[in-house]
Amino acid sequence: MEVGVVASVARDVPLETNPVTPNVEMNWAAIAALVHQVPKTFRDPSFSHSGLSVSRVVTAPDPLGELQKVRGWQKQLEAIIDELVGTHHGSLTKSINNYAEIVGLFEANKKKRGLA
Repeated sequence: MEVGVVASVARDVPLETNPVTPNVEMNWAAIAALVHQVPKTFRDPSFSHSGLSVSRVVTAPDPLGELQKVRGWQKQLEAIIDELVGTHHGSLTKSINNYAEIVGLFEANKKKRGLA
């Protein structure tokens, strides 16, 4: 699946119906299918499998082809993430600011009561 295909396929199912959030549609099934195309060793967030990932590319019958596959997965997933972050940046920022304000109010209340 190419980046343009993923971007167009990924816009079918409503992401969120919250009125504060822009109405962006994402096809989560298509995104999940793309993620599952990536071998588990590449999806592991720790570095415990990084050696396996490198050796998979280096020892492949076609190392350049394997590397192009990995770069293709990366570009597709980055395009989806960029779209989500770009679309929801405002609402994410507002949520973080609201959370920080709530924590600040709790801290101020603790100080007032002599608990801090």
